[in-house]
Amino acid sequence: MRIQALYDLQQEINRLYIAGSKFAKNDPRLTKQLPILNKLGEKAPVFKKLAQNVEELIQSEAAESSEKLLNTGILLYSVLYTQGETTEENVEQSELNPSFNLNELNTTVSFLEIKPVIEALTSTRQGRMAVVENAFKRGIFKDFRTFEYLDAGLGDKYSELANYIEETIIPSVGKRMFPIIKKNFSYEVRTEDVRRFRLLYQMEDQDMNTMIKTILEGSAVKLQVEAVKILANDVANEELIAQLANDKHKAVREAASWALDKLQQSKQGKFRKLINKLIK
Repeated sequence: MRIQALYDLQQEINRLYIAGSKFAKNDPRLTKQLPILNKLGEKAPVFKKLAQNVEELIQSEAAESSEKLLNTGILLYSVLYTQGETTEENVEQSELNPSFNLNELNTTVSFLEIKPVIEALTSTRQGRMAVVENAFKRGIFKDFRTFEYLDAGLGDKYSELANYIEETIIPSVGKRMFPIIKKNFSYEVRTEDVRRFRLLYQMEDQDMNTMIKTILEGSAVKLQVEAVKILANDVANEELIAQLANDKHKAVREAASWALDKLQQSKQGKFRKLINKLIK
């Protein structure tokens, strides 16, 4: 079951992406969506916010319509990706809430400031690293409109930029990035999925154990190597890691050997702490 109004609105937003945002002013199809969204907004603040965005888009002049369309589209897609409950006519519903806090959806940066950052994250021209670093220092990535582009940047061919996004920018953004990273993760042999997997672990994804099991049963060796490294953080996984030391893939065997060494050092460290405590 799904909220049909959101998917109807998605079609209209996609239409304007193609036709051009300048056609949004007084658009009858968008106007038709407003009463429905306002009605849903009586039960959940997220729909009220979405209705406000749509109304602003309908009233916008051509000069500002592209920014209004982008804001509305990103909020809509965020709701579609994270909304776990739907409403059904004539059935009492509990309050619906997305998996992000609307108060944290910072959009104070102008679109003109965001545009060069988006271009840096979606092109291959020179100087992109400097643009992204400067944007990070200025706090541009606090704006949720950059989140999808940051996630896409995890697969950038320029590894230094992808590393910077994974190790510096996304950790600074925190769990607000979680829904997008979770949605875009797939069990494929892609560098960006390895990066997403590491980030999901850092963000304490509750599905991590299931994900690891699926990865180990699959054929994505790069993900399996990362899974083994994560298993090494808990001594309870020692037996499983020992089994993986005989895996048919050399990279997995090497990761398992490293993990066993780490666990051994960890146990020795705990033993030494216990001895020192008894001596004192």
